[in-house]
Amino acid sequence: MKNCIIGVDAGGTKTLVTAFTLNREEILSKEGLSGTLAENQEQNKKHIVSTIDDVYETIKKDYNCVYMQLGISGLGAYNDVHQFQEELVNRYDTTVKLANDAELALYSIIKDQHDEGILILAGTGSACFGIKNQQVSLVGGWGHLLGDEGGAYHVAIQALRQIIDEEDNNRPHSELSTVILNHLELDTSFDLKKYVYNNEKSTIAKLSKLISIQAEQGNSAAVKLLEEAGNDLANFVYKTHKKLDMGKDVLIGMRGSLIQKSSHAKHSFTNYVKHLLPNPQLVTDDIQPIIGAYYMAKRQLDEGGF
Repeated sequence: MKNCIIGVDAGGTKTLVTAFTLNREEILSKEGLSGTLAENQEQNKKHIVSTIDDVYETIKKDYNCVYMQLGISGLGAYNDVHQFQEELVNRYDTTVKLANDAELALYSIIKDQHDEGILILAGTGSACFGIKNQQVSLVGGWGHLLGDEGGAYHVAIQALRQIIDEEDNNRPHSELSTVILNHLELDTSFDLKKYVYNNEKSTIAKLSKLISIQAEQGNSAAVKLLEEAGNDLANFVYKTHKKLDMGKDVLIGMRGSLIQKSSHAKHSFTNYVKHLLPNPQLVTDDIQPIIGAYYMAKRQLDEGGF
């Protein structure tokens, strides 16, 4: 029976589970529902386990899972991390390690070739993770109630707050506000409260796609929101670089739908990072964060003699 690694990327929108050979060849990949532990913790834990089961049960006749590496959004908000880890160890009878999803994504950048790097993660939420000689630092990643500046949810909420501000100040709705209200099929801005408090974070975050489309069509309010998001993310990188006293040629990667798919956010981020740091080495590939799970596991297995 061949050995394999199972990687898990549990984010605010979806959970991705992939089984790899020890040579990084993909065996099987399955996608499930939200796996963030920043909200709906017990439900989303079930989403994670269910998606792992889909992969594990399919391959177990041919492959022996020797290491399972999870990267979970909102892990720091969960009180029973050790218990969850033990549940997974007992369920799958293998070594299991849990990490923040930002750390997972960082290893998709540095792979097994570098010992220093920074990863900015901007999907539904946002976080910046840095590593230097095995010393790690997380900036941001506070979740949507405390921060998440630069993430899709934050961008969406900022747009909705503009609608509220227009209402409170008796101003006509801007073009962007009108587009959003029509898209949500809301008759008045007062219906926003029902929308926000009756939908999950991942649903609200999807409004950022509409905002990106509006920005591409030249809507100045949408452009401003995305440029501000890019600047927020660049500031996270600067703080991480400073905390770890990193070198001037530091490797910087970008992961997450907002920073990778919004040209305005990405352009703003890139320009501001180059302004803040002396000689940043920006990695522009689009390798999926799940690859980081493979490299995290492989480093541990190599140290253990596999």
